[in-house]
Amino acid sequence: MTNILPGKVKGLGEKTIEKLAGANITSLELLAMTTAEDLKAILKITNKDARAIIQQAKDIALETALVPKSLDDLIKRRKEVIQTFSTGSAELDKIMGGGVQTWAITILKGPFSCHDEVTNILTPSGIKHWSKIELGDLVYSIDKQRNIIATPVKNIYVYNYKGLMYYFNSKKINLVITGNHTLPIRTSKRNCEWLKASEVAGKTQASVMTKFNSKGLGKKCFNVKEYLPEEILDYPKKSHLKDRRYIFSTNNFLELIGWYLSEGSVMHGDNDYISINNSKYKEEIKNLLDSMNLHYGFYENRRFTIFNKWLSRYCVQRCGEGSINKTIPSEILGLSKKHLKHLLKSIMMGDGSASGYTYYTVSPSLRDTFIILCLKLGYHPSYITLDKTGERFTIRGKPFTAKHIAYQIQLGKNSKGFLQIKKRKARITKFNDRLIFSSGSNNLKLVPYEGIIWCLETNGAFFVERNGKISLAGNSGKSQIGFQASVSCIKSGRKVGWVETEATTFIPERVLEIAEAQGVKVNTSSTGEGGDFVVYTSEDIIDVEKQLLAYEALGRKMEEGVDIGLLIVDSFSPHFRSTYQKRETFGARNQMTAKHLAYLNYLAAKYNVAILLTSQIMGVPDDQKQGLTKMQEASTTAMYGGSSLQHGGTHILALTRVSRAKQIWKATMVDSPYLPDADAYFRIGPGGISDVSRTRGPA
Repeated sequence: MTNILPGKVKGLGEKTIEKLAGANITSLELLAMTTAEDLKAILKITNKDARAIIQQAKDIALETALVPKSLDDLIKRRKEVIQTFSTGSAELDKIMGGGVQTWAITILKGPFSCHDEVTNILTPSGIKHWSKIELGDLVYSIDKQRNIIATPVKNIYVYNYKGLMYYFNSKKINLVITGNHTLPIRTSKRNCEWLKASEVAGKTQASVMTKFNSKGLGKKCFNVKEYLPEEILDYPKKSHLKDRRYIFSTNNFLELIGWYLSEGSVMHGDNDYISINNSKYKEEIKNLLDSMNLHYGFYENRRFTIFNKWLSRYCVQRCGEGSINKTIPSEILGLSKKHLKHLLKSIMMGDGSASGYTYYTVSPSLRDTFIILCLKLGYHPSYITLDKTGERFTIRGKPFTAKHIAYQIQLGKNSKGFLQIKKRKARITKFNDRLIFSSGSNNLKLVPYEGIIWCLETNGAFFVERNGKISLAGNSGKSQIGFQASVSCIKSGRKVGWVETEATTFIPERVLEIAEAQGVKVNTSSTGEGGDFVVYTSEDIIDVEKQLLAYEALGRKMEEGVDIGLLIVDSFSPHFRSTYQKRETFGARNQMTAKHLAYLNYLAAKYNVAILLTSQIMGVPDDQKQGLTKMQEASTTAMYGGSSLQHGGTHILALTRVSRAKQIWKATMVDSPYLPDADAYFRIGPGGISDVSRTRGPA
């Protein structure tokens, strides 16, 4: 852009230039494109003078701003000026023409994979609605060995959506997800591959992985005092309280806790004591108490009273008091499977069914923690809610009136989440005057959906609950190529600009980890002190206007001489989603998208910068389709931003995860003016991105 200087255009002095700047006309190019009517109104001049000023601006702009290039000039520039920044994978670099290229915009399409708004999340503190989750909260996930672990939430994505979603419903699975959401599909007894919902829909049948492992802590003894608040550790000195022990065999202790959770209570008075009521298993309880050398009484041929102050206080403080408040403490859930089996045994003897695979409780917290217990022991639990409040029952010969909602939990002996995809004759129905294809199976349907959808970014997966059924599902995230390309750019001697629109997508520690693994020194100070990064974060970039302003701020630094070789926008889409939600705003959205891309293209060409955008993809709204002929067409995807974004980029790559356990991804070159369509497989590890040996295939 050519600045407007006093005296350069006849009739424009300092005051008139200030008026033009107030109307956002800051360059000769913008002045040349202004209409005479608008300029007349801004400067309060005649129509004739306005036309004369505009013509002068056009003449100067044509002489200085538009310089034709010969083919020789362009070929020379492409050979001598264009740089590429390696992604770390030779195979990926190959399909990208050597790496992330300067003088170009490369767009990475990441998965837009979400759940419907009634799907909940399994956390160490119970089942939570997605709206109650915050950044940094712990949720349950799995590691590479499929061990259940707690992992922090890195990002939360929430969008409005209208279109089709996949509804999986079986005895063990209940999910409503977008077509790009991934599910762990069993390939053998111990192995699985992560497939998109649309890919699962193409199968005749599939088995979802529902059995997981748990390491946990092995402890020979359990010290209850370690988990009690200091204010209650002052043990009362009563001469008749003989049993002051607080360390017990872990297995025996867990069996006792199981009896407390199912059949026990704490009685308060001068001396608190635990009461356990069960006549059916009185011999088993008596043998347990004897083996623990506890001081106890036995009354009415069914009731045990245990006189140990530390156990009483532990049960009240850590396990909850009253049937509706009981729970399994986190320190117990963190123990190994061999210990947890003892807890499950006594819980089921107390409140379980005769079959041993159904459990009942009125405590929401005990319901949630019991589900976690079952998952860690290799079961696949599910539950239903029983609202029989006010009804009368006879239990063990005594009449009772139900006071609370109850929960019936199935342990899930068979852990194969079987899905019959195609069974009956397929059928076609209508939605919004468009044809909808159904597979003919109750296990899978395409359903119309309008409302909020959401997803989390974690270490790779997280457990969800919907209608009482527990599932493991994939998550979002697309920043790793940007981290690797940043290190390559710094290694070449140039600097990196990063525009972060989603909280915590830019992780400095990850960049430094990759740089250290590759022997690259990163200057972490500001650019004024020679720093290698110029970062604008999501706390400042709150809308599409601020996002554009961040590009311009980077452009100003380039103009001042800061040699930025790579500019990353991660992610391009979110603020466009929140600003332009309705169909009638799509025209304005496309105009703003084009404005963003025009400025980024200008920076790429002017300063030989590689522009790398990450963008989410979404399902094409069904009223833009010509009708569905097969189920897979429901997974038709496009980048959010429409045709403006599709045509504004130089190269477009689609990313999909191939193996979650091995962190293997596939990149597909789907659009480029001169590079062929091709696939590349790469692995993400602690040291960055690397190639994958494909002797036996990518997974």
